[in-house]
Amino acid sequence: MSISTAHGTRLCRYALAAAAVVVAAVFLTSGIAAASPFRSTPPVDASKLVWLTPEQHAALLAATAASGAGPSSVMHPNDPPSSPYYVIFPYSDLRGTYTPIRRGNNSFGYNHYAYSHNLTSPNPIHAAFQTHNPDVSRGAHLEYISYATDPSNGNVYLTVWVVVQAASRTDDGVWQTPDGTNIGVITAYCQSYDVCPDWLNGVPG
Repeated sequence: MSISTAHGTRLCRYALAAAAVVVAAVFLTSGIAAASPFRSTPPVDASKLVWLTPEQHAALLAATAASGAGPSSVMHPNDPPSSPYYVIFPYSDLRGTYTPIRRGNNSFGYNHYAYSHNLTSPNPIHAAFQTHNPDVSRGAHLEYISYATDPSNGNVYLTVWVVVQAASRTDDGVWQTPDGTNIGVITAYCQSYDVCPDWLNGVPG
């Protein structure tokens, strides 16, 4: 066998081995995706999805395996709409912790997160509070999760995180509510996104 022929044979073997690695990687990745309820592809019709807490999602998956209150606003006359402390949505979680969405400013509330993250719908935030157990709890710092879920199969298309200050002032002490109630929502955002996809705001509450 000539040197050039041997060299060509080795190159062919290397190419076949590399192709086998790529095929195996694709197969394994596909297998992992198939086994997970989480999907990255946006749904065709967001109106068919629902918002669920991790607890509710787990219950849905369990029910699926076994079987083969909307947002409201309130007027606070002592806090005019121009005030950063004005309560747009007076939410609480299921254990009674007051978690309102306030008008806010550059540091907290609706004006802090809604437009910069393209998360103008209150529905995922309201849904995140349908739990007795925050997903993260460190003193007054609480974090909650809601999933944009296809109720027919449990597939999750998006995760929203909501950060709450369950105290009358922010951690840095700069902002304090006049009536002594909780600051509430500091920020909210879509996991793995700098800006939430537009379809998120169309998922009903």
